[in-house]
Order: sequence, then C-alpha cells, then structure tokens
Amino acid sequence: MNETYLPGSARERILDLMKHQKVTQKDLAQRIDITESALSRFLSGATDRLDSEYLLRIARCFDVSTDFLLGETTVPDRKNYEIAELGLSAQAERNLYTGRVCADVVNRLLESPRFAELSFLLQRYFTGELARGYAAHNQMLATLSSAVLSGAENENAARQAAQEIGRSKLPVYQADLTQIQNQLWAIHLRMRFLNMVAFRKRIMQETGVHPKSKNEKCDGAEERKRKK
Repeated sequence: MNETYLPGSARERILDLMKHQKVTQKDLAQRIDITESALSRFLSGATDRLDSEYLLRIARCFDVSTDFLLGETTVPDRKNYEIAELGLSAQAERNLYTGRVCADVVNRLLESPRFAELSFLLQRYFTGELARGYAAHNQMLATLSSAVLSGAENENAARQAAQEIGRSKLPVYQADLTQIQNQLWAIHLRMRFLNMVAFRKRIMQETGVHPKSKNEKCDGAEERKRKK
C-alpha cells in the first residue's frame, strides 16, 4: 500500500479500511473469529475495549501494521510479519538473526524483480517441471528415430536420418540451467549498477563534488588537449 490516511483512532482506521476494501462488518467478524455484536459495539463506540489479539488479527486481515491501526502512523504499510507467514524455515530465520547470511544482500535480492523471476525458475528446476517436458520431447524423438530405422529400405540413409533426429534431443536440465545463469548474471549487473549509483551519491553528499565516470574523464582530457 502507498496510500496515506488522515490521523485517526483505531475505530476510525478499521472503518476506513472496511470501506476501502469493501469488507462488511459480518465478513470481518468471521475473519477474526469474533461475534458480530462484539465487533459492532466497538465500531459504534459503545465500548472502547477490543482485545489486542483481535487488533492483531484485523491488521493481518487488512495487511496493515498494528501501528497504523493504533494511529501511530498514517501509512498503512505493514512492517512486521511472523516467520510462519513469510514461509521461511526455522533455519532460514536463524541464519538471518545470527548474521550467517548478509541481510543487506537478501534485501537487495528480494527487492529485485528479476530475483522474483529467478525464484520461479529455480522452483521449476527443483520440481523438474520443465525437465519432464524435455524428457517427453526426447522420448518422442527416440520413438521417431526407431520408426525411421525399422521401416527403411535404404539402411545408410535411414541411419543418417536417425542421427539427425538424435541431434534434436535436448539435455533435460540444460534449458533450466541456462535461464537460471542468465537471470543470476542480470541480477549481478543490476546490483553492481545500484552500488555504483549509491557510491557516487555518497561521494557527492560528503564532498559536494560530483565524481566523474571513466568516460567523463576521457572526454575532459580530450577537451584539454584541444584547448592546448
């Protein structure tokens, strides 16, 4: 979410979210496992009490932060998720907490659109989805090759034709691996570019001098030569 809401109480925030996402009071009560009458009393102002567990469920329901529901911020972006919600394993959580993996690198990867594509490519590779298609393709070619050999009058010509068919076979996992390698290289180049931009920006902030690229330096040198 990129919307910014006006300051408000928890009651007002919940009503705004219900209106914005077209969720009825009955639907919300069912989602957070509370009686509709209890929710109604809170939303109508008959009571100011609503258990914190229900507030947490409402935040999850609308995918907003509890800080937003409580009026601490006007931006509804959710900052905190439980590990189980993110689908991370206990070992993945431990690696992040203990610093065994670099959180900054993980952030950059997860923020990259290309990494999202890469994750699906890896999933296809691990499940063998695409490999099964190539295996079926190769099996069909093998059957065709056998048919050419078995019904041929000219044995040499049939053998050559069978060899040509055999060359059309594809390594089962090669296509997946090639795509994965290409995506990794594209991500690598993008991260290098972002690092360079961040470095140049930091130099400008610290020194007030715009750092010149290699091409700019060469152009400057050529200009000085011409002036001489």
